[in-house]
Amino acid sequence: MEPHRLRMRGMRSFLEFLKLIVRYSFSCLVVVLGSNQICYNLHFSLQLDNE
Repeated sequence: MEPHRLRMRGMRSFLEFLKLIVRYSFSCLVVVLGSNQICYNLHFSLQLDNE
């Protein structure tokens, strides 16, 4: 097993790891934005009810 092929495999697994991180952070962002939107909508509708 020469070092070059080992490095290639390392890069590939590193890219897979990066893809996983990006997907995870993206879903977290979507969840955070979604919950912010829901809270904002709730707050807005409560304000309308109070008037």
